[in-house]
Amino acid sequence: MRLQDLLRFFALSALSQATKIYVSSYSGNITTVAISPNINGGNLTLNAISSTNGCSPNPSWLELDKSRSHLYCADEDLNTPMANFASFATSQNGSLTLLDKITTLNGGVYSKIYGNGSVLALANYGGSGISILNIKHPSSTNVIQEQLFQFQTNTIIDPTQNFLLAPDLSADLIHVFRISQSYTIQHLATQADISVPKGHGPRYGVFYQPGNGDNSTYLYVVMETANMVHAYEVTYNADQTLSFNLTQYLQLPVPMTAAAAEIRLTPDNKYLIVSSRSDNNFTIPNPDPTNSTQITSDSLFTFLISPSNGQISLVQSFPAGGLLPRQFEINKNGTMLAVALNGDNRLVIIGRDVASGNMTAILGSLAINVGGDRPGMVTCAVWDEDYGGYTWRWNLSTGSHAMVQPSRTGAMSSIASFSSASTVPPLLIALSSVLASGTSRTSVSATGTAVSTPTPFQTGMVAGCTQFHLVVANDTCSSIASAAGISLSDFYTWNPAVGSSCASLDVADNVCVGSGHKIRSG
Repeated sequence: MRLQDLLRFFALSALSQATKIYVSSYSGNITTVAISPNINGGNLTLNAISSTNGCSPNPSWLELDKSRSHLYCADEDLNTPMANFASFATSQNGSLTLLDKITTLNGGVYSKIYGNGSVLALANYGGSGISILNIKHPSSTNVIQEQLFQFQTNTIIDPTQNFLLAPDLSADLIHVFRISQSYTIQHLATQADISVPKGHGPRYGVFYQPGNGDNSTYLYVVMETANMVHAYEVTYNADQTLSFNLTQYLQLPVPMTAAAAEIRLTPDNKYLIVSSRSDNNFTIPNPDPTNSTQITSDSLFTFLISPSNGQISLVQSFPAGGLLPRQFEINKNGTMLAVALNGDNRLVIIGRDVASGNMTAILGSLAINVGGDRPGMVTCAVWDEDYGGYTWRWNLSTGSHAMVQPSRTGAMSSIASFSSASTVPPLLIALSSVLASGTSRTSVSATGTAVSTPTPFQTGMVAGCTQFHLVVANDTCSSIASAAGISLSDFYTWNPAVGSSCASLDVADNVCVGSGHKIRSG
């Protein structure tokens, strides 16, 4: 095995061991899916490696407490007045061990951990309320408070951890609670709830702060029925209440029959992503490569946030990979989305370019186990990443790691590599540097000066190169050009195969950082 191949093997092994996704389904199961690149080229490989029915009958929402290696599951229980809440211990091999299972209000559909990891707020859609759970000891959880309303869909904790917001879908209200020192919630007489226009249907929301010394706070709420995003400027008042000033209504470009679902803030704090169900905006290739029939897909929308005033603007719509993207989660470094397709019973992984904010490709798809007392109906997908969610910058098969990028017309294009690197284990950085001692070839310049061209080198590198750089983990085109004292435009001219966005820069290849002599091959 060549040293370059050995390096790639280690990378694949590390990524496979490090990256898992837990997927819940109305079938009664939580499935652990292992994610790894395909060493022979192509998209990501998704494999179901473990499954448990410990949150049955109808798991609806998952939340991972990575710091304590615990996974929490809310059961919606579509057939009885009450439901279950389960806690699990996670493991390196993907198996889940049931720690506790208790009875809660019916219809658990969303949860949020707060209070230094000791408390969890659970939205109970079917039970029309909020449950506050003590999870300090995951093997002995209990309900410490219940608040009854109409149809709760979400629990949102503000940046100060002093307030909890609860969208009430059918009442067209967002309830605002103060969090007490014991982490229970109370509705202050002086605190006004947020009213939205009749029929808008508030579903999920996120807070945003620009950072960099700017303490401004904004709230974005997706409206399920009206298919809108509402933006609010938030004021923290001296009497320990919050005020909300509506600054923007933004309509999603979907038909009236659609239903907005999830909203997430990207890890770099620059973009919002919203999922839409039943808009049928795209036609894409079938996830089964043996089936030439195209399928219909709903949408994911990306919005850029203006840090100066909190206004948002639509920058991209992209296929969700199928029907009814009820929920999705972004990995730690923002390079991939795990999408739970409620309508297609599938998990889909979508690649994302952090710099532009755009989604780039459907990287993988897996049909989830549909066994149990109901059809699969995937409900939730959450990442479990051991090494910071890195994805590797090199092509796993030289020049042929193609990823499917669907368009509104169903046309396809290939993307050579799928991400920028993030945190990389030291072993792999060391291995990549060893490649510098690889073999080289010698050519002769027009003036007779010998020029040694090290191998391997970047595909498409121009002839006449006199200086080279060995690409290692965490390199970017910009950082290489800066270190070499050349312009980025020259770098792209001499290494055209890396692409205009540096997407195809390959770790362990040599690139050109100086040109001036014409080289004869030899």
